[in-house]
Amino acid sequence: MKEAITPHTVANEVRMMRTQHKGALVIAEGPSDKRAFRSLLDSERCRIVVAHGKHNATGAIQILEREGFAGVLAVVDADFTRLEEAPTVSENVLATDLHDLECMMIASPAFEKLLGEYTQPPGVEAFEKRQGCSLPTALARSAMTIGYLRWLSIREDLSLTFEGLPFVRFLKRGDLRVDLGALLLAVKNRSRRHDLDDAEIASGMESLRNPHHDPWQVCCGPDLLEMLSLALQRTIAARKQSEVKPDTLARGLRLAYDTAHFQETALCRSMRRWESAHPPYRVLRA
Repeated sequence: MKEAITPHTVANEVRMMRTQHKGALVIAEGPSDKRAFRSLLDSERCRIVVAHGKHNATGAIQILEREGFAGVLAVVDADFTRLEEAPTVSENVLATDLHDLECMMIASPAFEKLLGEYTQPPGVEAFEKRQGCSLPTALARSAMTIGYLRWLSIREDLSLTFEGLPFVRFLKRGDLRVDLGALLLAVKNRSRRHDLDDAEIASGMESLRNPHHDPWQVCCGPDLLEMLSLALQRTIAARKQSEVKPDTLARGLRLAYDTAHFQETALCRSMRRWESAHPPYRVLRA
């Protein structure tokens, strides 16, 4: 059970893995992150442990640091930390360039490779002409509405549930914009929080908005994949739902995102600096 996993559980797994592997150990937030990093990191020189949550990953690092455990690094989603201007937890905790790893992949050239498997250029070009921007940018800007709601839920401890949302009920067909009223209804239904006032939530979201915010720091990768799935079904293509499930798109994105893309990121550069500061441990391919 994921609920039973704690920072101590993860720290114990790291200790046990060190008995089998003397090299570097990387703590990843979740299974999908591990699958992505398997193709980006040096599997001979490092091993990956899944923390099942950011709190578990950072907490495990703090536990291991207190006992002087060397050669362990956690890679976590930035989430809203840059918008919050939150301090760095530890030199052994690195964050994604954008909100999460999926956002990094969607904002990279890997997205074009993925899109080529499901669309024809005219459909994408017509959409981008109407929007005045690229498809990834349009998705990110639209998903900011959901991102601000997620951020508000965290800030105000609203305990809103976003997993399993019926995007088809609040995503407009033509331009992929989010209908805020329909979104709030869907989230309150999913969360069983009908006590919440729509006007108060909308006001709280508006207080977080800032025209200078980078959409890629606000939006959430899983939301983008849900929106892309619907776009491929009814806006820029006419794919069957079974062909373009979010999990299928996520898998295709991981396969399309290669080492060359990763080497251009700030996260990769941070990993190189970490390696320089912690010899002889290595996580990146030569």
